[in-house]
Amino acid sequence: MQEYSAEMAREEMKKKGKVLLNLHFDTSRYIIGNIRFIDVLYSAPFLLLTILTLIILHKTHLLNTVTLVIAFIPFLFSIALLSMKDTDRRNVNQWNKILNKINFIKREKTFHFTKEVNIHLSQDIRAKLGIFNITNGCYETLDNRLVKVLKVSTVNVSLMSPSDRGRVFESYQTFLNDIPREFFDIQINQIVQPVDLKNYLIDIEQAMNKERDVNKRLLSQSYKNKIQQIQKSKNMVSRERYVILSAKNNSKGLNTIDRNAETLKAQIENMLYGRYRLETTILDNAALEDLLYMAIDYESAQTNKEMSSPFNSFLTVSDKEYTEMSESWKEKEKYTIY
Repeated sequence: MQEYSAEMAREEMKKKGKVLLNLHFDTSRYIIGNIRFIDVLYSAPFLLLTILTLIILHKTHLLNTVTLVIAFIPFLFSIALLSMKDTDRRNVNQWNKILNKINFIKREKTFHFTKEVNIHLSQDIRAKLGIFNITNGCYETLDNRLVKVLKVSTVNVSLMSPSDRGRVFESYQTFLNDIPREFFDIQINQIVQPVDLKNYLIDIEQAMNKERDVNKRLLSQSYKNKIQQIQKSKNMVSRERYVILSAKNNSKGLNTIDRNAETLKAQIENMLYGRYRLETTILDNAALEDLLYMAIDYESAQTNKEMSSPFNSFLTVSDKEYTEMSESWKEKEKYTIY
């Protein structure tokens, strides 16, 4: 004889078009409100303690209203703990919550988050650069350190008066003396970069979009190409100043280096006042990637890749239009000095 199982019951209900819902019922029996029979059982030792206390008080003739209330406090407190439900989890009472908290404190297990990755980097470009990753506004180096980079504006001391120059040098000396010891090793670097003409290219792009004369648009396109060549040229450069901080890449490393970077930024900006005030920017992930890319591919570092206008492509004209353009261009060359 085949045994009737739960699986067979589900199949029969499925054939009849019925659905079995897995409902979870509270099987506890309650006396009054949230007080269960099991709660009374758990609080029985406190009730016995209360009865024993009342007997002792009665024999010593100390039983009165105050002592009666005090004797019932342990029992009432245990009932309250067992019947009170947690605000977040209704199926857990306060007594179990306290026990779980005690067990959590007593346990000896600790959990640590780690980013250690066992990757063989002998054939990886990161082994040459010494930088494993860019995250949280930091370089992660192969020697397990976090590196933060601050970009600082400059002032031209050669054009200052002797008194202003002296005050700038004194302020800089004070700044160096006030740097906290935990900030070291700190680096102050001057990095030569290709000149950035991105904003100027955007202005030319906008002017080209408004221009209807084909000849002028061709001239603007050639001028734009010339500017892009200038950007790639090593003969036209700009010098940017950076302040570099580092910290160990441990559980507190990110908070430490973020705090140090903000503190150092405030010190730099407060070093000089007035028109000589320095502007400081903490590089984010995108800026750090651009700086790293500039170190790898200098010539293409400042190439404007975001210019996606249709005028960036080659201009196609018919033979008739080209003939008219050539004649018009030659006519203008006779009377125009460029």
